[in-house]
Amino acid sequence: MTANWKRRAVSGRASRRARRWAHLFAWSTLVGGLIWGSSSWLFFDVTQPQLVIFLLIVLFGISTVALPAQSSYSPGYIAFASGPIIPMAIGLWTTGWPYSGWLSLLAILFLLVNVSFSRNLEKTITHSISADLDKSRFLAAVGHDLRQPLHAMGLFMESLKRELHDTRQQVLFENIQKSRDALTDMFEALLEFSRIETGALAPLVDHFELRPLLADLVDEFSGDAERKGLTLELAEFELAARTDC
Repeated sequence: MTANWKRRAVSGRASRRARRWAHLFAWSTLVGGLIWGSSSWLFFDVTQPQLVIFLLIVLFGISTVALPAQSSYSPGYIAFASGPIIPMAIGLWTTGWPYSGWLSLLAILFLLVNVSFSRNLEKTITHSISADLDKSRFLAAVGHDLRQPLHAMGLFMESLKRELHDTRQQVLFENIQKSRDALTDMFEALLEFSRIETGALAPLVDHFELRPLLADLVDEFSGDAERKGLTLELAEFELAARTDC
């Protein structure tokens, strides 16, 4: 969820509702951290230093494990890590042990270091998403220019088709044309995907028949199969899929 929120935020498509859910996520992680932090009060026994140290190690481990998972939205991680560490630091400070003050300061230092790592990791994730979106925006912007060679290829192929009279040549031409059409379809799909990533195109979910798609694949790869002594055939079936068309 945090990664999806970060991607929307970087692309500028984070709605007010999404921001509200992000704030709710931060509060929920704080509650989760406080639940773990309650062990500092429930099981904190000044007469058993070994138990206290064990609790400290466990809470350090929990805070560290959560670091990569929640750093896409650093306020969420800060809220979670503060829940167990700060109560433990307060408990250590009030024990009166010879080195309890140093242990308390160590816990606060551990929290600050993890918060710094979380912010740096969030910046790295933001830069990575931003670079990916810039690539998609560039591809969507130059899509018209990139279509021109394929369009010109189609015109040349139409001119060539009128010069072919041999049946074998016409069959070979049809296979070449199908390969060109498949390349055009894949290129269009790539451009559509880049427009979806940048928010310029909304996906249209609908049902479509699978057989025509598989028939095109059979036509595309039947030549490769024949050269290897194989026969590629499509069985009779009627199935549909629901996805973006």
